[in-house]
Amino acid sequence: MVLVTAFGARAWVRNNDWRDENALYTATVSNAPASAKAHHNAAVALERAGRVDDAALEFREALEIYPDYALAAFGIGHIYALKGIRAGAIHWYERALREDPRFVKAHLQLGLLHAELRDLDTAEAAFRSGLEIEPRNSLVLVNLAAVRLAQGDRWGAQAIVSQLDHIGTVDAEERELAAAVRREIEAELR
Repeated sequence: MVLVTAFGARAWVRNNDWRDENALYTATVSNAPASAKAHHNAAVALERAGRVDDAALEFREALEIYPDYALAAFGIGHIYALKGIRAGAIHWYERALREDPRFVKAHLQLGLLHAELRDLDTAEAAFRSGLEIEPRNSLVLVNLAAVRLAQGDRWGAQAIVSQLDHIGTVDAEERELAAAVRREIEAELR
């Protein structure tokens, strides 16, 4: 009976930790302060809650614990990107790729940032690096097509967009971007 009461009390106390994502990960960090994963998860929860500065601190804490943590470096890059600090975002995405060269999402984000900066050759290289790892990644393909079109290579863009017809996992946002690229190609062909 004492054991059941003790476990019941512990469960009741822990229920408060489960009230929301932030509470859960704050409690997890408190219980496992040397866990890089706990700090990473807390950072993600804080970012979702709009607390980006606090999230950045948690991502950095994860990197202090585990310096090779590509996801944490990527997270810091994402925070910089949200704040519009492109050079910082690029730095952290590149660090994530040094830790994990097969991190396709980091290749994608680097490509997008370089495309925004009109550094189209570097953007293309980032997208192509991502495609070497995941040749059927529709988001990377459609962004590569957009870059090829921006470079004036409408035929290359069209060839890349046509690859999307053979990929069944294109979501609504990707379909919309692909349709916009197709419209631009058609307009240039007239």
